[in-house]
Amino acid sequence: MTTDEIIAQLGQAASIGNWRRVQLLATELRRLARDEGRAISGDGAVRLVEALAGGSPLGEHAVTQGATAIAEMRSLLARKPVNEGALRSSWTALYGLLADPAFDVDRFNVVAFRNLLGDLRAARQFDLLSKTADRMLARNPNDATTRRHYAQALIDEKQIKAGIELLESSLRAVDSGQMPATADEVAELRGLLGRANKQIYVEHVAGGSAPMPVRTRFASHLQAAIDSYAKAFNPSRPEHNYWHGINLVALLRLARTDGLSQIANPTDVQPEVLAKRIADALEPMAPSSNDAWLQATLAEAYVVCGDFEKATHCFGEYLKRKPDDFALQGTIRQLEEVYRVEAGAIGAGPILASLKEAQINRREGRFTLDSASLQAMKDYAGSAEHRRYSESMVPGGDYVGLKLLQTVVGRAQAVAAMCDESGATQGTGFIVRAGDLYPSWGDDLVVISNVHVVSCSKLPGFDPEAPLSPDKIRMVLEGMDGIVLECEKRARWQCSAGEHDACILTISNPEILKGRVTPLPISTPDTYLEPGDPDNPTSLNKAAKVSVIGYPKGGPLSLSVVGNVNGANGPLVDVGPRQSSDTDPVYLHYRAPTEPGNSGSPVFEAKSWTVVGLHHEGFDQFKGRPKLKGREGRTFANEGISIHSLRRAIKAKP
Repeated sequence: MTTDEIIAQLGQAASIGNWRRVQLLATELRRLARDEGRAISGDGAVRLVEALAGGSPLGEHAVTQGATAIAEMRSLLARKPVNEGALRSSWTALYGLLADPAFDVDRFNVVAFRNLLGDLRAARQFDLLSKTADRMLARNPNDATTRRHYAQALIDEKQIKAGIELLESSLRAVDSGQMPATADEVAELRGLLGRANKQIYVEHVAGGSAPMPVRTRFASHLQAAIDSYAKAFNPSRPEHNYWHGINLVALLRLARTDGLSQIANPTDVQPEVLAKRIADALEPMAPSSNDAWLQATLAEAYVVCGDFEKATHCFGEYLKRKPDDFALQGTIRQLEEVYRVEAGAIGAGPILASLKEAQINRREGRFTLDSASLQAMKDYAGSAEHRRYSESMVPGGDYVGLKLLQTVVGRAQAVAAMCDESGATQGTGFIVRAGDLYPSWGDDLVVISNVHVVSCSKLPGFDPEAPLSPDKIRMVLEGMDGIVLECEKRARWQCSAGEHDACILTISNPEILKGRVTPLPISTPDTYLEPGDPDNPTSLNKAAKVSVIGYPKGGPLSLSVVGNVNGANGPLVDVGPRQSSDTDPVYLHYRAPTEPGNSGSPVFEAKSWTVVGLHHEGFDQFKGRPKLKGREGRTFANEGISIHSLRRAIKAKP
């Protein structure tokens, strides 16, 4: 669409007061001018001013437009998987309205807005949540619910100290009478403050492996968390604010486990006694309650009391009530980080494994399983307890297939962290047989990564910005107990980041892998991957599914999952060259979740888990990326290079 066409449509939208449409068209006009250099002519600028001046005043329509945007966003968030492009389009309209001084915030439907924030939180759309809450607080700084959701987003985006400061200032404002808040809202603020301090402690003590000086250093955060939960929980009324109570129980036990005798118990009641009171209070309420949190709290209380049979039953009831992604991930994190349960281990281990199984088998959601979790799940799936616990807890009988888990774990073992000399992970690479890329290369083992991750100055396509070079790299197989691979000092082949973005390194110590690691299989040239229409949910369901295993954000080896792991991580939404006249490179666009650090990861098709691509780039979450084959428009998807396109390039210039 040309700038003149956009200005004409913008004038039509303004004339009828369709300010949401005006906002979207203005955003596109700004993008064309900024990103594509399409300047607006002098005549066009005059017509733009006339179009806006001739429209209806914003104040008459803003409330309606805001309500429409909120309704659209809530509808999109309720459908799984979420249509990211449509969601961000509606969000852009709302975000623009919230910034306009003509927008009458006092006429805005505050309840609808708060419900939207809750939906964004439940769907783990924390980037949109934080930006929306931030802009609303600029207009209405004393809304306690908006403050709480903003703090929630900050905490989940790992800006925990900022979240704590916002929560503490909110509670001070409530105590001074400056900010009105209900008793329930105050309890929510205190609970979230407890969660934030708890998170700081558990992250720094690393599952209890940190030495006592480290535990002591961060004990103040554990105490702050305990105090926050205790202020919202009355031991004499355990049926009230029970989730604060069970967190208080869990943290008092954690302080004891970690040998922190200086931690004070504000209730003077032993945690096991508190757990028994909570269980006794909630037991008669549970059968008729549809509250997933009540079921989870009762189950957790039984874990503390050592009654794992009852805990299993209650966690099963919890899953049947379909907790949202945010809740389920929080429950799993509580068992792992605070109770330090290991999946499949004696006691609560089978419960944790079954909760993860339920998470894997969901049709929606976004989460990560690291290599240790994958191995534990594989071991558990082969155990005698697996079916008994799965039948008790996982609704619908959707079990994680042992064969699938064995395949995934095996694939993960051939994925390497590409580290610098300090050991910091800069990207990902994966092992293949050289002859599978170019037959005359034979049986050598090679590692493929992006040239923007590791680059050889002695070959064409050298990227001087790459953080690694063949002579200064450590390739670590975390899925194989940290085996370190060595490589020849000159890359075997590479191609620039603007083309195939690939660097291929020859492993110089392959004997260390013999009998232990299988190179990743590459899909056959005739493998057909059908993309789906990103704007058509039915088409997306029929599209080929792909998965990515790598080292997101320099963290542990991870399988990032969106949707049912049996359907893999995300749909393929586009295949082809940049322009319709091009033949190579061929790119893959997909919605398998990735993060910085996934560069160089293998992209698998889901049916046989063979490599179909080399991941090399994520996308701007607000602008998306241009569609392939020269088509107009943008899509919200990550990008990889077709493995067969890479093979053709090697054949052309070996």
